[in-house]
Amino acid sequence: MTDPLIEVDLSEALSALRSTDAYLSASHAATTIAKNAGIRVVLIALKPGGRMHEHQAGAAITVQGFQGHVTFTVGDRNVTLTPGVLITVAAGLSHSVVSADESAFILTIGGLHRPT
Repeated sequence: MTDPLIEVDLSEALSALRSTDAYLSASHAATTIAKNAGIRVVLIALKPGGRMHEHQAGAAITVQGFQGHVTFTVGDRNVTLTPGVLITVAAGLSHSVVSADESAFILTIGGLHRPT
């Protein structure tokens, strides 16, 4: 997973994730699909109504909708993630996630967030 070039079939990875015991027994599951120095890419699948309670990351993150509808909350702001929607969040900001339906998103952790 630390190769200089990593290619991932996201549909295949999502199908595999949804067949794991972790997904079948919980409201969501995640798998790291790529990892390299300073950056990690995680595929997260949620069942309808699945939630990730408020937490924070130690580095800046990007979150990109891949399937379904997810409400991503940072402070008093709610963003609906749907396929093709991408957000960035600065390191250390508390956030939470709730899915409206069977959903998935791609989380990238790492790098610096410098507002322009």
